[in-house]
Amino acid sequence: MNLKRIITLTILLGLTACGGGSDGESEPISLIQPPPLENIIPIANIVSISSVISMTEVQLNGASSADSDGQIQTYQWLQIDNGAPTIVFFDSTQSVTGFIAPDVQQETEFRLQLTVTDNEGATNSVETLLTVLPIPLQQGHQGRVIDGYLTGATVWLDINNNGEFDEDEPNDVTDTGGEYSLKYNAEQQVCATLVPVRVDVPVGAIDETEGVVTSAYQLVYPPLYGQFNPEQAAYITPLTSAVWDMLSSSPTVNSTDKNTEVLQASCKQLIENPQSQLNYASLINEAIDDFTRKSNISIDDLFSDFIENGNQALQQTARRYVTGLSLSLKKKAELLKNDLYKDASYIRVIHYLDKAPAAEELTENVWYRDIVVFYPDDRQFFSESARMVSDDNGDVTDAVLYVYYRRHNNAFSWGDNGRYIASYDERNTADGQLETCFNNESVMVTHDVELVPVQFTLSNTYSTDTGECQFTADIFTQAYERVYYVDYSENNINYLMQFSQFKTNGAFPTLNDWVNLQDRSAEYSTTELVTLLTDYGYTFTDDTGIQDTDFSWYKRKTDDSQEHRVTTDKNYDANTGVISWTRLTEQSNHTNIKQCSTDGINWGACL
Repeated sequence: MNLKRIITLTILLGLTACGGGSDGESEPISLIQPPPLENIIPIANIVSISSVISMTEVQLNGASSADSDGQIQTYQWLQIDNGAPTIVFFDSTQSVTGFIAPDVQQETEFRLQLTVTDNEGATNSVETLLTVLPIPLQQGHQGRVIDGYLTGATVWLDINNNGEFDEDEPNDVTDTGGEYSLKYNAEQQVCATLVPVRVDVPVGAIDETEGVVTSAYQLVYPPLYGQFNPEQAAYITPLTSAVWDMLSSSPTVNSTDKNTEVLQASCKQLIENPQSQLNYASLINEAIDDFTRKSNISIDDLFSDFIENGNQALQQTARRYVTGLSLSLKKKAELLKNDLYKDASYIRVIHYLDKAPAAEELTENVWYRDIVVFYPDDRQFFSESARMVSDDNGDVTDAVLYVYYRRHNNAFSWGDNGRYIASYDERNTADGQLETCFNNESVMVTHDVELVPVQFTLSNTYSTDTGECQFTADIFTQAYERVYYVDYSENNINYLMQFSQFKTNGAFPTLNDWVNLQDRSAEYSTTELVTLLTDYGYTFTDDTGIQDTDFSWYKRKTDDSQEHRVTTDKNYDANTGVISWTRLTEQSNHTNIKQCSTDGINWGACL
């Protein structure tokens, strides 16, 4: 019983006289309870932070706020205007939030306020002052370019992140011992935390160990976001470049347009978008972790001067990567001259070492090459992954052993608010023979639901293992699988629902006539698609229309509203009728804690 809402209770007691003369009637007696207790206002509290450096991440923690006689219902962070630059909160309605400290040229005081509201509507506010310090003005930073120590290579801070040296970018040419020194002004020094340092190693440069360089290549030092230290030398090597390649080929990067755009973003674009900076930092740390795990090279060794340290094994590993870097540059130049790719907005070629395919039964790592081609507005996409031939020393050559995967996408407008995507995926065996060719057509329609853009997608798939792999627009009457997707984001949380249906007795259970859709938008009502998926219940919490279906389904919630990402999945297995839950919670060291549940409420270790 809530003591704040005690109800005055009147009890009628029947009184009966012991002797004569009573008329037998009862008189009511009211017992009045004490008046309701007054609500105690909550206490707002902010964990104190005195100062931070410009362009670094700031965490604001109000989780210790409390309400002694109830609970806190809402949090609201606010910047009090005192003339300081405007900040952008990650999410101003969470107990723990943050922002990227703006670029300032002098010590600047920011006034911040947290207001909490309890379950009775009472509020309390607290303020804190935060001083943002400018990035210390230094001469820049220095270091070495190493394969052997490289002399005559051009080092530059790639401010616009286009992979090419521009005259207005800070630069230097390496001297004896591979030494370089970059000089920054205040604006450029901000960029040093956000974009890569690149090195063009031309034909004719001197490798102090191997002699004259005969094939040009490029090295990269990835941006170590928020960790820029001008007093610490930066050693740019084939290994730091391999981390950048690992980042470029990451499934996480290539899974969304947003991640791809972040990887290509200029310093200016990153400064203007604090959330992109956070995404970038996460992707880079993931790539570093991935590379160190696969190569068994520690982070300290990865960013070290392995020649000065006398690490012969690491020097040999780095030398192997140089061959791959040179071949990547050569292949990219070849593609740029090809008319097929003249309209491409971005071409990426990388060579890398990874585990051999299981069918080859090899224990040592082998060489692969990935090619990815992007086009403006995502109207086309091409990727190819090949197993490469190695020479007798285990170094990669430019000979392709076989292409094991190839993908083509073409996108077109479909009606007033739709998009049609035609694609095919080619998968080949270890001897280069066609294993499977997947043809896929997808229609994506965007509708606003309560002011939130929601994307509804229908996708048909047909596969074959014979003939040439290519897209065929009129083949989808033979499609065997239909996949539906619903995707939307709200309050920095992304939601996805997905399920597949297969043909029964030659027909799909729903929207059976939605096949061979290219150039036929006028024949279909997108309302049919939207209504179908809405009735199933596509939101993460609403399973009423899809609870006991005869097909399996999947929902995901990716929560980026807090300091660390939390990803929650729930899977419905039509065979068992059971929903299973998994949750990944990102940690400060960029690892994840995985938990499982049967109800989404009680979580424990996964079995």
